[in-house]
Amino acid sequence: INFINNISLKPDCEIQKSSLLTQEGEQQQLQSMNSTQADYPSDLCIHHLFEKQLAQTPNNIAVTFEEQSLSYFELNVKANRLAHYLIKQGVKPDDIIGLCLERSLEMMIGIMAIWKAGAAYLPLDPHYPKNRLQHMIQDSHLSILLTQQKITAVTEGMSIQRLILDNKELLNTLSIYSVANPTVEHLTSRHLAYVIYTSGSTGLPKGVMVEHQAAINRIDWMQKQYKLKQNDVVLQKTPFSFDVSVCELTWFFTVGARLVMALPGGHKNPAYLCDVIQEKHITTIRFVPSMLRLMLANSDWAHCQTLRQVFCSGEALPADLPALHYEANDAVLYNLYGPTEAAVEVSYWQVPNKNNRMTIAIGKPIQNIQLLVLNEQLQLQPQGVAGELFIAGAGLARGYLNQPELTAQRFIQHTFSDGSAKRLYRTGDLARYLEDGNLEYIGRVDQQVKIRGFRIEPAEIEQQLTAHPDIDSSLVIVNKKAHEERLVAYLITKSSIKESQLIKNIRLSLHAYLPDYMVPSIFVILPQFPLTASGKIDRKALPEPDATFFSGKYVAPDGKTELILTAIWSGLLNIPQTQISANANFFELGGHSLLATKLINDIKEKMQLEIEYIDIFDFPILRNLSVAMDNKLKTDSLMESLAESNDYAVEELEW
Repeated sequence: INFINNISLKPDCEIQKSSLLTQEGEQQQLQSMNSTQADYPSDLCIHHLFEKQLAQTPNNIAVTFEEQSLSYFELNVKANRLAHYLIKQGVKPDDIIGLCLERSLEMMIGIMAIWKAGAAYLPLDPHYPKNRLQHMIQDSHLSILLTQQKITAVTEGMSIQRLILDNKELLNTLSIYSVANPTVEHLTSRHLAYVIYTSGSTGLPKGVMVEHQAAINRIDWMQKQYKLKQNDVVLQKTPFSFDVSVCELTWFFTVGARLVMALPGGHKNPAYLCDVIQEKHITTIRFVPSMLRLMLANSDWAHCQTLRQVFCSGEALPADLPALHYEANDAVLYNLYGPTEAAVEVSYWQVPNKNNRMTIAIGKPIQNIQLLVLNEQLQLQPQGVAGELFIAGAGLARGYLNQPELTAQRFIQHTFSDGSAKRLYRTGDLARYLEDGNLEYIGRVDQQVKIRGFRIEPAEIEQQLTAHPDIDSSLVIVNKKAHEERLVAYLITKSSIKESQLIKNIRLSLHAYLPDYMVPSIFVILPQFPLTASGKIDRKALPEPDATFFSGKYVAPDGKTELILTAIWSGLLNIPQTQISANANFFELGGHSLLATKLINDIKEKMQLEIEYIDIFDFPILRNLSVAMDNKLKTDSLMESLAESNDYAVEELEW
């Protein structure tokens, strides 16, 4: 009716440009649903928040890593000395400094020092392929890289000045620099705070530039909404190349709370995380939903009662997870949504203990953010009607580093603006407003996907695949079984090489350019792609991948341990036991780091055997892992016998 009325009022207007909303409906979405104006310290940089808190709680413990700790005063001294050194090296506002570090105290010192020197930090995951790191370093024009002694080989041979933060010579040099807070001329909140690279549809990752002001708005809102206290303890476990880490690394110091940094790799291990939560009395933690599901499967999760708030973000929160969480834990569960291009979080929803929804809402906009649902003609969509989600307000990134055309495509003019916001970021996400004013996430407009919280452009993987000399064309999709999502690459090849060897070669080639989470779990070789009547690839007609596509020659599992392992793998990977060969590779069947932790738990439960996380990676072949487990069983049995005999000898001696 609104549509017909609008046409009658403007008969000369093109039909596709006519709004589906009345003027009152438009005002409701623009003002009522997006009335988020709030004061925040927009003139400050992130490190200024730290320095303000330092004056109040200099002796509070700021950061803990294993048995090491730094008070607010000690962190400030170390960061200031490094900042003064960087300034002397010529660092200035909007410069970008690389950080290639494992999780450690040096990471926190490095980030704080970079901000105090007026620059922005660029996280470089030392586990990324060298070719990818090289591209990021060249694309960002880094001149200085902060790193650690044990991972210098990762950046060996790259033309960049490296500062090894745990090097004794550098530490001696830094000791003579001032401990006073540096004053950087002309530094404002509109200068860059960090640059984070995300997957790119052009075949190469792209850098997102975020200013201090955008991050400050988000940090200020987090504290107003969720109110950390000085006795709170936050766990920093997210890889710092993932945007969610920014909140973990900053929010705590606005109130004098404490940050506990997990061991490198510890973020993948539910058993370790449960131990840390209990031992360090963690109160605040964040998970991608797929990791929360693994935590819920761990029996120790029920003992993590120091938690008072758990945040989920990074991917859609499945509707069944909240009930499972609240059955085991009293911590309040929150669902947050947002992209790297908008300082990460732009909407929030407190998930109730009892949820009657079929899906979990992503909630309402945070302070100083507008969330608009628009159609292809950039007209506002009515409540309940799906459209692309656009973001405006204080959280928007500056744009993409060295990519003005892409920036112009994604950050467009705000046609509904009252003057306070001039740009809209088009997320590529489909959403709709519900009757209660909350937003519901529906899916993607394009082919971009998220797996275990990582944003992935299949086009980037496809470009690497088609660059391989043995591949004619490729298509990468997400295959979902139960609660597991796996990347599947469908290939048309131009090689006579044996299929199993060809897939092995392709996998190795991808690992040289892509991080592990972007390498497909499954490769399916086809003679040709199925096509629709219009000549496009018929995605619905692609064969469902199973173990026959990638297991090689079938060898029947034999022996008790192999058969138990086969049953466990079958449950984890959603593959019939009859298709799992004794020479099958856990990761080639669709396994990944998070499932590896579940595998360890299942082995412990079904066989009363504890194996190490690294064992799954050292022995990914079913038969090899079985042999390693049998050897461990024999060793454990022998040690137990020796312990019993020693106990007997001690008792006899005491008698």
